[in-house]
Amino acid sequence: MIERWRLLLIWNRVSNFGGLVMKKVSLKRNLMGWLVGWCFSILFFALPVMGTASPSEVLEKANGAYQKAEYEAAETGYQSLVDKGLESANLFYNLGCCYYKQNEMAKAILWWERAARLRPNDADIEHNLQIANLQIPDKVERMPRSGLSRFWGGMLNLFSEQGWSVCGIVLCFLLFGLLAVAVLLGSLRLKLLSFYATPVLVVLMVLCFLFAHLQVKRLLRTDEAVVMAATVECKSSPSEDSSTLFVVHEGLKVDVSDQIGEWYEIRLPDGTKGWLETKVVEII
Repeated sequence: MIERWRLLLIWNRVSNFGGLVMKKVSLKRNLMGWLVGWCFSILFFALPVMGTASPSEVLEKANGAYQKAEYEAAETGYQSLVDKGLESANLFYNLGCCYYKQNEMAKAILWWERAARLRPNDADIEHNLQIANLQIPDKVERMPRSGLSRFWGGMLNLFSEQGWSVCGIVLCFLLFGLLAVAVLLGSLRLKLLSFYATPVLVVLMVLCFLFAHLQVKRLLRTDEAVVMAATVECKSSPSEDSSTLFVVHEGLKVDVSDQIGEWYEIRLPDGTKGWLETKVVEII
């Protein structure tokens, strides 16, 4: 019995040692397989990237094509950057110029409107929009705005959302710097200055951040569109069988006030309302 017990003990130790060796071999095999898999993965993802031009190269080629009057090639380059998710006022402006040179007024107005959102009050963008709007069939007079509305809109468009955010941060640092200096130096004049200046700086800082927030909302708004179809009949209700109220043409900027299914309720600049299909317009 004792000899059998010893034999079993020896066999158990030998089995454990063999299992440990096999585990190490298996671990080495798994490690090698993991490393090989990573190498193939890196090559799989790196090779397409190595063959792809960088955005700066694509932009440079598109700019060169535009200068050579190769507007279709320039449009392709700019559009590829947009498809990759890149956004900038210059990119949208250049894309609009390409469409304008190819007499595609609706697309030119669409992209210039998108550029104007990113860079409000830009003289070149506003000038191009005015020129393009003179060349579309529809000449709709806008409803008059009140003096307060024009003043508020002018103030809001002084800077982009980034500009207003920077102004707010600068005012915030100025406020805390003034309070710190007044407390540390203990000067009566500085304390009086900080006492009167603090409310003013706080109000200006809040206004800056408020304007930045409103500009962000303006960028994200989806209630403006451009008519892309040559001729569109606007209906009295969201149905093909309803009566036609008026006709609009490509390039006209409209406000979108409601949506039911595949229909938009639009409002013209003069306040006239009607329904048209979503496929004939594109949201700015």
